[in-house]
Amino acid sequence: MPADARSLHCSESQSCHGSFQAGGLSLEDDAYHNLVGITPANPTTSAAGKLLVAPGDLDNSFLWHKINALLEAGEGAAMPLGTQGLLPCVQI
Repeated sequence: MPADARSLHCSESQSCHGSFQAGGLSLEDDAYHNLVGITPANPTTSAAGKLLVAPGDLDNSFLWHKINALLEAGEGAAMPLGTQGLLPCVQI
């Protein structure tokens, strides 16, 4: 991911997923262990068998769906909140 995309992602995400922990998700300290292989708090998504990040499996990676606004009914809003997803903002 280019540096400008990382900085946008980090600044946008930390405002909600830093100490505030929106949706129960913290990206402070050890973001890798808070994302990879973790079942989402969203009941619709977890019932579908998705993980926050499923290594090598974008179809089952909820984070990928959130930042690309590829959501099913009941899976919440695109991230960053109030946008059409992260990727329309930057090209990765």
